[in-house]
Amino acid sequence: MEELELLDISDELLIINRTTIERLFNEENLNVLTLYLFYYKTAKWQKHNPIKASDEYCKKCLHWGIDKLQNAKQKLKEMNLIENVRRTDDKGKVVGWYVKVNYLIDKTTIPKTTIPIKPQVVKQETNTINNKYINTNNNKNTYIKHKYGTYKRITLTDDEYTRLVEEFGEEFINKQIELLDEYVESNNNKNKYTNFNLVLRKSIREKWFNKTKKGEGSFLETMQEIYDEQRNNN
Repeated sequence: MEELELLDISDELLIINRTTIERLFNEENLNVLTLYLFYYKTAKWQKHNPIKASDEYCKKCLHWGIDKLQNAKQKLKEMNLIENVRRTDDKGKVVGWYVKVNYLIDKTTIPKTTIPIKPQVVKQETNTINNKYINTNNNKNTYIKHKYGTYKRITLTDDEYTRLVEEFGEEFINKQIELLDEYVESNNNKNKYTNFNLVLRKSIREKWFNKTKKGEGSFLETMQEIYDEQRNNN
């Protein structure tokens, strides 16, 4: 019988124990809870703790001002839920600052378990969950692409869109999506783009939609004019 490969969904879960969540909900300022969840999510995304999350990065992703961020961050430090971690090189020079995310555990709430001396081992030929169900449900939000833009030409997975927003900001990314969507619609995707996550990053890096000089069009507008001229001549 064909062996089933079970997918590890641990990276898809955010698990907070009851002690931690109760402490956070007891705070009058819910920004403390929001910031903690953001740090936790970032740790899962970066697959590392401590995490690289500067104040500028947090401000941009959360759309917060510096006072709002620092107040919530200070409270998390007082609650021992985060710590600043300084990294230095061999010469003692500071090379980076990181945030360590902590988890509070009330040991009195952890139930005791008994482990049998000789646990019974049952040979299983297959798992009760079939492979098709696992692949369809656990990954559907990760791999299914959704349409964005006025003309619905841009397709991104939830993970791709989330990472773009985290890196560049929601307002900026939505504007870039609209511009790229309009461009692709205008030429019926003559370049046959399929990986729009990559195309968006390339357009941002190469500043496709930035005006070149005052009174001139953008790089893409210029290229579009050349393309239209060549098509008309043919």
